Amino acid sequence: MHPLLQNWKTVTSGLLLWLPVVLIFALLLSYLNQVSYFLNIQFIAAPMMVLLALLLPTWYMAKVSIPGETTMVLILARHIITAAVLVAFWLQLVVLFARLFYWINPQPNWPDLIEETLSFWMVTGFGLYSVTALVYYLIAGIQKNSQAQKQIAEQQLALSQAELQSLRTTVHPHFLFNSLTAMKSLISVDSEKAQEACGQLARFLRYSLRFSQETWVPFRDELGHIHDYLGIEKIRLGARLKWTEEIDEQVMDYQISSFLLLPVIENAIKHGIQQMPEGGQIQILVHLDGELIHIEVINPLATRVEEVSGEGYGLHYLGKRLEKSYDGAARLYTVKDAKFYKVFITIPAINPDEQSK
Repeated sequence: MHPLLQNWKTVTSGLLLWLPVVLIFALLLSYLNQVSYFLNIQFIAAPMMVLLALLLPTWYMAKVSIPGETTMVLILARHIITAAVLVAFWLQLVVLFARLFYWINPQPNWPDLIEETLSFWMVTGFGLYSVTALVYYLIAGIQKNSQAQKQIAEQQLALSQAELQSLRTTVHPHFLFNSLTAMKSLISVDSEKAQEACGQLARFLRYSLRFSQETWVPFRDELGHIHDYLGIEKIRLGARLKWTEEIDEQVMDYQISSFLLLPVIENAIKHGIQQMPEGGQIQILVHLDGELIHIEVINPLATRVEEVSGEGYGLHYLGKRLEKSYDGAARLYTVKDAKFYKVFITIPAINPDEQSK
């Protein structure tokens, strides 16, 4: 739709912007034809409204003839031809209107006055066409840039969702294979523990299915998901895997981005605990600080670290996902020294009432 015809407010604004053009044109014309300013306004009101109507279709040419997509020579040629035809047609209408006006009121002689000031009318027509075309190109450029930014935002969101889905599908096959292999060995040794592990695996998968399409989950549910994950991994790693928690109870009901903790804990086990023959302890620290939630996960590092495929993949995409989910208000960074690897995450504290708004 034409930008000046989208709604009545826009139409009114366009007419108000056109009014100074009419008044200035009447003032200049009264100086040239020596006719009173009031009479010139009466005469030019209709021709200037006709010119405004004739200039409206220039918008569609501005949208079609875009610099960069069309050569400047072709754009100029199109506009010169269009302007010449449009102004010539408009001048014919002005002459006809002058005769009609003269027939109604023979003083002054409008046909003669038009003939004497014809060059002024012609220059005005070409000038207003040029200004209108430039304004339309500016509007078209702004709209194109806005659409491009919207498309980029939509693509980034789709990419973020695809990355999260890819991460989920990457974790589960390996995790399931390792878990089922460990349970198979456990059944003959301790059937009670094997049954408990099956329950943990069922809850882990149920959570993954339930929240696979959710953006926000209660911290309590996310923590339970991590407990199931750690419980299953402990079957495989045994006494080598230990963990401690220091979690502010106030955080439990706050909303966080879904699957926020899993990549961090998985990274701690995959690149830390399982590479150490003696194992180690993961520390999970969470506390509320005003309107921010601080999460810290610390795991020991092996003296000799073997290369593991996909190292840093989960944390890399978690950082990108947090940035988009929290509109740049979240922060993730890591610190690595000779003995420990630390992951620090800071996110806005969002309670359920705020998230539902």
